[in-house]
Amino acid sequence: MAQSFFFPGSETGQTVLHRIVLILLAILLFSIPGKTQTVGYLLAPDDRIFVTVQDLEEFKPEKISRIDSLGNIQLPLLGTVHVAGFTVEQVTGLVRDRLKRILIAPEVNVTLAEFRNQPVSIYGEVEHPGVQQIHGRLSLVEVLSLSGGISPNAANVVRITRPKAVGTLPLPAVTSDATGEFWIGEVDLASLLQAKIPASNIDLLPQDVVTVPKADIIYVVGAVRKAGGFMLNERQNVTVLQALALSEGTEKFAATTRARILRQKPGTSGRDEILVNLKALLSGKSPDQSLLPGDVLYVPPSGAKELAYQSAEVAAAMLTGVVIYRVGYSYGTAAGATAVTVANGK
Repeated sequence: MAQSFFFPGSETGQTVLHRIVLILLAILLFSIPGKTQTVGYLLAPDDRIFVTVQDLEEFKPEKISRIDSLGNIQLPLLGTVHVAGFTVEQVTGLVRDRLKRILIAPEVNVTLAEFRNQPVSIYGEVEHPGVQQIHGRLSLVEVLSLSGGISPNAANVVRITRPKAVGTLPLPAVTSDATGEFWIGEVDLASLLQAKIPASNIDLLPQDVVTVPKADIIYVVGAVRKAGGFMLNERQNVTVLQALALSEGTEKFAATTRARILRQKPGTSGRDEILVNLKALLSGKSPDQSLLPGDVLYVPPSGAKELAYQSAEVAAAMLTGVVIYRVGYSYGTAAGATAVTVANGK
């Protein structure tokens, strides 16, 4: 028998070396970073696992067991074993307990060869939010593509939440949630889609939750040179004068002393009106004011006709079909603005 290990020309030696090579390949496969982050994953039909038992030739290391539609696998000496809904660690214990009927202290090793059912939840500003049943290993960009892509209202960030039981989250500045059970990380969306930071395009794991939040938008409408909504993803605070600058200033016929901030009333569909004297702001005679996400800066035209309408009604009508501008960057290839329909000013 000793000769068969050192002289692979014999049939027995070839078999042993073949098994050794397969075992080494399996070890290399599961030692690759990102391939072992399956702790806590619940096995499901069509997943594939390796089940090996030391000193039992019936459990060949190269044999892959596929989980059938009923959640079962077929194993030597044991027959049908139900494994769906269990983790790899639980299956290891299950097989070990059953083998104790014929072995004193069986050494069992169960590893995941390939998972086919990978539920990843995608919510927020994507075309098709919901749970995606992913087959195989897919990256963040691939999963966003499967969801139909990013909507025009998306903020410049993607948030990923991962159960700690599943694995680590290989992103910088990852935090823990209040329960201590989840990792939370963020990816800069513009850098991700432009492939500026390839490492941020991580592989997603089962039970990951991907959220694309809606961008904070302020609107400037009325007698201004560039009316529209402005997504200010990279700014924490925007003032009236800054918003006016983004809209490239007022028209000559603007009633600058009668501008208004229209601010959503909490819990209602109505808006409060805050009078703003742009002329005084521009001359430094009045302090600048901060705008909140969703605010509408309405600059009415001069003349008696404007007085026949309420400011909120006029501004709401102007918001329909408004052009949304992304400040400082664009996800498109050429255009710096994307036209979207905003119903009822929301």
